[in-house]
Amino acid sequence: MGSSRRLGVIGVGAIAQAIVDGLSGDGAPDVVLSPRGAAVSADLAQRHPNVTVAPDNQGVVDASDVLLITVRPDDVAAVLDALTVPGDRLVVSAVAGWTLAALREHLPEQPRLVRTIPMPAVSERRGVTAIYPADPVVEELFTSLGEPVVVESEDVFAAFSAVTATVSSYLAYLDVIAGWLGRHGLDAPEADQFVRGLFHGVGTALDDHDTTLSDLVGDHETPAGLNEQVRRTWFDPNRAELEAALDEVLRRVTGTDAS
Repeated sequence: MGSSRRLGVIGVGAIAQAIVDGLSGDGAPDVVLSPRGAAVSADLAQRHPNVTVAPDNQGVVDASDVLLITVRPDDVAAVLDALTVPGDRLVVSAVAGWTLAALREHLPEQPRLVRTIPMPAVSERRGVTAIYPADPVVEELFTSLGEPVVVESEDVFAAFSAVTATVSSYLAYLDVIAGWLGRHGLDAPEADQFVRGLFHGVGTALDDHDTTLSDLVGDHETPAGLNEQVRRTWFDPNRAELEAALDEVLRRVTGTDAS
């Protein structure tokens, strides 16, 4: 997003903070933040000369060309219903579960709408961000924060959203391994450090985009070896449960969850 455009952010939580941090430096656009999350907004404005804080949410809308919505899903309706968003604005939603159709019901002036799934790595300009529908301004914005991935339909976008629900489980997996190591004689900080280092090293293999994930699995185990044993005896029998959990998340983010 060119520096001539002004980005307004309503809902200044962790993802908004990551985006603003990633947009710092030469050529960064001016950013106007909502006053909610006052401590985070004040900190960002103090650290980045391109950032200011508006007196209220409507002030953010009035001062910006592109409006980023990062509030909690339960707050979207109340926040949007309290605003007047002109039709010439571009509204970028980073809210899970809110379809374009649902958002339009609360934006009577019908501004241009784009959905995104930014992740914390945008703060280091390494984020891979799903975007729907295609939009050159939004693609430029997230190119400056890493790599945009434009998806072909809102159904595919929903699947991307479901996959992001696996992050804490991955971290919990590492925590279990560190805890097991601690119970076998290693101090907790040392166990934590070892597990972090082990998987950080493995993670660098993901930078090789010419090797498929399936091939990486094979590259990290030997026939009848220890890695193969754990995959075969623990992971493979639970593969279907993981896929079922993702199916449940997908039903939730698409609004088809019977509960």
